[in-house]
Amino acid sequence: MKSLSLVIEEDPTILKDKLILFSIKNRFYDVSISVREAAVEIVGKHVVSDLKLLKKYKAFLLERVLDKGQSVRKKVHSIINEVIEKIVEQWTLSISSRDEYRVLLIDVLASFINRMEDDPKMKENLVLSLKKVWFNKS
Repeated sequence: MKSLSLVIEEDPTILKDKLILFSIKNRFYDVSISVREAAVEIVGKHVVSDLKLLKKYKAFLLERVLDKGQSVRKKVHSIINEVIEKIVEQWTLSISSRDEYRVLLIDVLASFINRMEDDPKMKENLVLSLKKVWFNKS
């Protein structure tokens, strides 16, 4: 994962490649918690900076909300919160794309809500995320 991370750092556009998507997807299901965490971290970092990647990787990230490894779950919660903040930020900056960001925000929040019952910590994170959305100073 480290070498893949270095390559992606140099050219983040390769995350759109089908072979890279397949390779990272497999790392999301690795038996090692540290490998899954590294995959989540790589994807999360780039999804936050390029929301268009969210469509390709959202399902994989949200599956890891239920991961056995606490470090993986924490990383996903953090990424989801960052994604929500980024969507809200983009929404307030871009009048022409508001519908696109609104749909994306609803999609992420709905997916988050659907997994809320599986992890008590998710309720806390969801409340924080909703506060950010509702009480955003824009």
